[in-house]
Amino acid sequence: MCLHPAAYGGKAHETYSLTPVKPCVVGISNDFGFRDELSPKVKNTFCEQESHFPPYQALELEEILQRRVEGALYDGATASGVISLCAALSALDTGSARQALSLLYKAGELARAAGESTITEFHVHEAQDARTQAAWPSRNSRDAGSGVA
Repeated sequence: MCLHPAAYGGKAHETYSLTPVKPCVVGISNDFGFRDELSPKVKNTFCEQESHFPPYQALELEEILQRRVEGALYDGATASGVISLCAALSALDTGSARQALSLLYKAGELARAAGESTITEFHVHEAQDARTQAAWPSRNSRDAGSGVA
């Protein structure tokens, strides 16, 4: 690959080249069936390798949530047990950190809407009920073996 000398301050008559590289594409998906939609030419160029990640357990989700809370919420914004409850409910459903964070976020919105300064377990249960009524994706609605974090 030749670079234009003006791009790096070199002289016009100098030619620089980089060592050859092999491009790489990394795709992340919860739906492994997307490959079925690819044309044969595209499939032929893939040297694909699948990596399945198991769903997070409650303690792992609790650690993730705790790290996020420390940077996002003020001290005392969550009542005792709120983080554990969000982690446990999400672990029982999808094991998804994204879902656990969404549940905590929704509980926070409910607390704020009620004019309360602390997120309580009551808010978490209300958020969980809203999630169920809105039919968020759950482990039952996707391939159980394709949990991606």
